[in-house]
Amino acid sequence: MRVFISFASEDRRTAEQIHLALLGAGFETFFDAENLPAGGDYNTRISAAVDRADLFIFLISPESVAEGSFARTELRFAREKWRHPAGRVLPVMVRRVDWGQLPSYLAAVTVLEPEGSIAPEVTRQVRHLAAALRWRKPAVAAVTGLITIAVIAIGIKSWSYRHNGFAAEPATTPVASDTKAAAAATPEVAATGGSTAPPTRITSAKDEAHYPQCPEISPNPIVARAASLDSLPPEFTVDGTRHLLLKRDGQPTAVAAANALGSLTARQIIVVHFTAGPARGAGGFFARPDAMVSAHVIIDRDGKVQQLVPFDFAARHAGRGSWQGIGQLNSKSLGIELENWGSLERRENGWTTYRGQTIPDEDVFEPADTQNVGWQLYTCDQLRSFLHVARALRKAYPSIEHMIGHSDITDSHKVDPGPAFPMARMRQLIFAVD
Repeated sequence: MRVFISFASEDRRTAEQIHLALLGAGFETFFDAENLPAGGDYNTRISAAVDRADLFIFLISPESVAEGSFARTELRFAREKWRHPAGRVLPVMVRRVDWGQLPSYLAAVTVLEPEGSIAPEVTRQVRHLAAALRWRKPAVAAVTGLITIAVIAIGIKSWSYRHNGFAAEPATTPVASDTKAAAAATPEVAATGGSTAPPTRITSAKDEAHYPQCPEISPNPIVARAASLDSLPPEFTVDGTRHLLLKRDGQPTAVAAANALGSLTARQIIVVHFTAGPARGAGGFFARPDAMVSAHVIIDRDGKVQQLVPFDFAARHAGRGSWQGIGQLNSKSLGIELENWGSLERRENGWTTYRGQTIPDEDVFEPADTQNVGWQLYTCDQLRSFLHVARALRKAYPSIEHMIGHSDITDSHKVDPGPAFPMARMRQLIFAVD
């Protein structure tokens, strides 16, 4: 894994400490112009070095963000390589600058503000990003393989019909190669027209966690039927006038103002996220004027639900990518955050978050085709609340026809909600897909 470190000359000592820490952790780094081969145009060689990198670290200081600095030039090379910085670019505040001075490209992702020693905290975050990238690559390759096989199969079938004098049958939904992938490929309602259509993208060919211990979402049909939400009073409803989430007693859930954009233009999609940290910290961060991110609802691990943005306003959660040809997703979707650390790394002391916290083995889902990369499991209370909230939204806004993960959005470079979230089962329960 190659890491490019961009910094102003005034921060060279800090950059060198980060460079040495990353080398000790097994990463290959581009730290200085001394790493460049002799000869040739300097800008061209720097651009090539950025292009070879898997991750890009930008050390924020008054000098590095100043107009005309070479660090800004290196950042431009990174932007040319990755249209969106999420999952690839790590901004690190080494010396305080006003948030308004940050280039918009850096402001689009969370800035690491080390509380202690900078080098160890940067190394932990880089480990987290690298683990997430390792998880995404096999998934993308597997999905590509499934789609390729399906296209070939459809082509052969079409040729066979023509060759034998028959008209070709209409193309059908590709069949996934195993039962878990098939479960993920549930029918979805088309984005326009309200008609049912097969999915045009398989979101994941990887293992997905199941929760037999959680009655409402259990894959066991007998257990699930006994705990059916249809036989119980709804935990939440939506006030269609104020666009607020109401508890069973008719009172709004806890509301905390967060960054919002203009009014929603449509409500087509629920986008599922994880917080990558404690819910309290995420909720506070969303409320900061300089945060540039937010969500409509956040659900902590005890199942407590907090609304952050009214459902008639757009939250800053989906980025600038698209899904199945639907763009401007912030103005057409509702975002739900679940408290969860996301990807974990197995170390000598056990499963560890990118912040260094240890997670018990029983709270970790480890996909079969990954090594030393796990995912924090969601809790039953949390999943139950999510299901109640999503069904309330679906009832209040019938135009909601899809539920996707943040990772399904093009150019997002995100991995949430990860394979520990039972997406296929949730789609079945929320959209009544058998």
